Amino acid sequence: MHVTGHSSGGFLAQTFTADHAEVASAYTYNAPGIGGSVLQVLELLGVTPASLSFPNITNVVGQGASLISGLGTYLGTVAGVFIEESLLDPIHNHRITTLTDALAMYDVLTRLDPDLSVPTVATILNAASATAAID
Repeated sequence: MHVTGHSSGGFLAQTFTADHAEVASAYTYNAPGIGGSVLQVLELLGVTPASLSFPNITNVVGQGASLISGLGTYLGTVAGVFIEESLLDPIHNHRITTLTDALAMYDVLTRLDPDLSVPTVATILNAASATAAID
């Protein structure tokens, strides 16, 4: 079984995966991570995020200010993605459409050169104007 979710759906995907060993992989997009009462309950049980290993969870997070993503602690790995950042609009940075546009650009560049890694693509896009690159 595979699960995925954006924002609060990503939170649900993380917690569902942590509770169900049969989940093969989980992908979250701009999720908040876990925290607050969920993290407190885990810590009361002696479980801390550092002691947990979830190689089957990947958290895709757009760079820049966001009202939601990154508020808590991520389970699994984090893949940072260069986005067309809007410093004055953290809601724009959190939208799934903004992240989808960025992932489409990553896909195009890695199809042109399959040896490109995610960090290399981020470096290329950081060096160029994101708006000009996507246009």
